[in-house]
Amino acid sequence: MKFSLLFCLFSSISFATSLQGNWKGKCETVSQGYLQAQLSFSDNHYQILTFHSASSKCDDRNIKIETSGTFAEADWDFSEGTPVNYLSGATFVTPLSGGIAFTMNIAGLCGITNWKANQKKEVSGKVCDGKNIPKVGQTRYDLYGIDESTLFIGKMTKENDGQSEATRPLELDTDSPYTATPPTE
Repeated sequence: MKFSLLFCLFSSISFATSLQGNWKGKCETVSQGYLQAQLSFSDNHYQILTFHSASSKCDDRNIKIETSGTFAEADWDFSEGTPVNYLSGATFVTPLSGGIAFTMNIAGLCGITNWKANQKKEVSGKVCDGKNIPKVGQTRYDLYGIDESTLFIGKMTKENDGQSEATRPLELDTDSPYTATPPTE
């Protein structure tokens, strides 16, 4: 099983102090299944839980991805959305079954070959399925917008990938909204 796009959300999440609370993304199709993210904000800290699933309802989670860190709005004039910078903390991946752990071991996902069910491993700074996972302490540049109880984040492209101030996204991604929600896991 390939895990293409499994880590796509790491490069496109943004945060700001007005985002206090919890947000849930829709179940999104990726090449080898589905992903759904849950974002939590408290003071200037954030946590992202992303779940990989084989079901289009995202109700049979098989991989859990956790990341956290701190965030602050950026002092930058921007026409669409509010710019925000966030400082990455550690990122962990947990296979949620023995079969998934076995498949991850065969694939050498993130350069790791000793995955075990329900045991998380840190992947900060690693390349996982072709995606660069942020290093602890790495700053990412993004923007956000809120319309009532719906959050939109920056639309990432090759040219605007959030890796630097100059490559901050230029528009909001209205195709992937997050809705305000109570915390769940």
